[in-house]
Amino acid sequence: MDTSQIEWLMGACFIAIYAYRRYNTPASNRSSTTFFRFNAYYLLYLSCLLALYGFVGSVLRTSPELLSYFYQFALGLPGQVNIPDNIKGLTGPMVTALALTTLLPNLPLLARLDKKLLITFWDLGHIPGKVIRQGAHLRRSIFNISSAMQRDIQNLAAEHGIAGDTLSFEEHDSLNYEWTRLAALQLSLTPWISAENPRYYRFYQAHQNIYDDLQVSFIALTKRTANYFQQLTDASDHKDSSQVDKPHQTQALLNEIEHHLREEHKRLTKGFTEFIARGVFACEFTAKSRHDVLLNMGFDDGAVVDEQITTNQFLSLMGVLTLAFCGISMIETYRIGTELQWSSLWFNTLMMTTCYGMAALCGLFPKGFWYPHEYRKTRPHNIYLLSALLATFASLIATITLRYMHASISYDGPADLAKLAQSILWSYPYLLQSFALALGTAWIADNHSHITGPTPKRERTIDTVAMTIIMVVASFICFAWLEGMGPFEGTRDLAYRHYPHEGWYIACFWFVFKGGIVGAIIGYLVPFWFHSNRTKTPIQQLYCFIRFNRDRITRENQPLNQGELLNAIMISASRVAAADARICQVEKDILRLFLYQLESLHVADFTIDNAMNTFDEMCHIKQQDTEAFDRLAEEKLLPLVGREILSELMVHLGNAIALGDHSIKGSEQEAINWLSEQLDTRLS
Repeated sequence: MDTSQIEWLMGACFIAIYAYRRYNTPASNRSSTTFFRFNAYYLLYLSCLLALYGFVGSVLRTSPELLSYFYQFALGLPGQVNIPDNIKGLTGPMVTALALTTLLPNLPLLARLDKKLLITFWDLGHIPGKVIRQGAHLRRSIFNISSAMQRDIQNLAAEHGIAGDTLSFEEHDSLNYEWTRLAALQLSLTPWISAENPRYYRFYQAHQNIYDDLQVSFIALTKRTANYFQQLTDASDHKDSSQVDKPHQTQALLNEIEHHLREEHKRLTKGFTEFIARGVFACEFTAKSRHDVLLNMGFDDGAVVDEQITTNQFLSLMGVLTLAFCGISMIETYRIGTELQWSSLWFNTLMMTTCYGMAALCGLFPKGFWYPHEYRKTRPHNIYLLSALLATFASLIATITLRYMHASISYDGPADLAKLAQSILWSYPYLLQSFALALGTAWIADNHSHITGPTPKRERTIDTVAMTIIMVVASFICFAWLEGMGPFEGTRDLAYRHYPHEGWYIACFWFVFKGGIVGAIIGYLVPFWFHSNRTKTPIQQLYCFIRFNRDRITRENQPLNQGELLNAIMISASRVAAADARICQVEKDILRLFLYQLESLHVADFTIDNAMNTFDEMCHIKQQDTEAFDRLAEEKLLPLVGREILSELMVHLGNAIALGDHSIKGSEQEAINWLSEQLDTRLS
């Protein structure tokens, strides 16, 4: 390793340390989002700084006269001072590293740009929004209190003078249940303060002040709640008082006290759930481990699932592509019998895997902004084309940047810049592979829209074969374009072409083979991940539909009379839930989670518990007299006919309830089809 490479490496290390310190300030940033999301977007933030470092350092290395202009600009005296000799001796990498670490925070314009870049990656990493949303999700989730936890809560209640018959372990709309749930949350943190759980114990030590504040607030609120329950008991014992007005005054006072206590319980519950979410984010590294911890604490469906492709999955994809491309290139090199150039091998591997990975992401990225095709079974060809063009542009930028940085490391003079420009000009046919890869990914991912459960092996095999064929064809055209085969004139210099020399078909085979392997890897992994992330829970697709149609749901609900939306929801849910003559708790939980989602849109003109009581009544009618239920259903669903999104929402609710046991029975499918016909939707 020569002096120039050491300088580049040292500068990159300085910038990496600076970037992490900036990204993780304040230190609570790490626990405010998931492990992979935090580190992935830190790496992206670092990549931006390193790209800027590489670009500016390369410019200063190839054009050292610019250093004097930058020096004069920094002093605010352009053209009036000469650069000192000791600064002239600094190389481009060292000057750039110094500017990006020491000078960057002190130059107003550059400091503002760096702050905007930092905030952008905080937003992408959901810092600190992820922990706030996770806490809100936990508060909306079904909370199960185990029998062992119930005994601990009863003991805790007895210590604070709360009678055992006052506790409520099932009711969801009473102060009794709110205190019971709050006590369960407080007790669930007890294992965290034990050294037997080292990761959680370290988190507890780092956030002990927050934990202590929650404990003090809980004890104070428990005392006030115990006094309120005692006042209720006393008021009940003195109902026959001779003073007529006193009972009314007492009840009004008790209602006011209860209102204030409910508000304090909500505030403290928010504090506990966000503390729990922060601890789980800090101590658990995978989505599965976070889900398991929250499930053990009593939260049902407490883990928020990423919808397209998770950070962990993307890093895994990049790792597999790197190993595959590097391995095939090494085999090809040994076959030819030439000496292996490690620097060239790693550079080509980095460039190609970066382009392929970005192309796969671009194939899925626009789907986050346009969902209806997944529910109406249509093909958004304009979105496919947009994905492909986006991947082409991203690959072009990445190729130019990486080639320029690679050339600047061993820069010896203007001749190297001419070689760089030539290499960029002849390599543009490679963009065809990125175009085809993004187009194929976008198309194949939509092949799964009709699948409601896990992806069958046959479908996954078809995905793999289809993407392999797409990349084989694109790679062959790319090779022909580079080599001047058929209608193409060729972009490579004649001295480096294989065609029409002897053995060109072997070079063509290896070129196409690498493209086919990349296609097979992406076809096997990406569509499967995309589909499994969308259908990891029975209610996942329903959540997606609500999220991407929230504005239209609100608009279509506004003209409805009070109670009409509730009636339609209960009819739709009970029609499917009671189709098999058996209503299970999972189906009720799915309906309750759905109602929580509607409540967050502020379109619910009912309470959750009243809605669940109405659901039980509807199910009873359905089981007793199906014909009477159908007549009632036709009447209650009529206000939604012609309201496209609300009608489709009812069908998706029925589908989510039917999938509660991970399979749709024949009677449930008939009920879903009946709903679709009554609401005149295009869904089934």
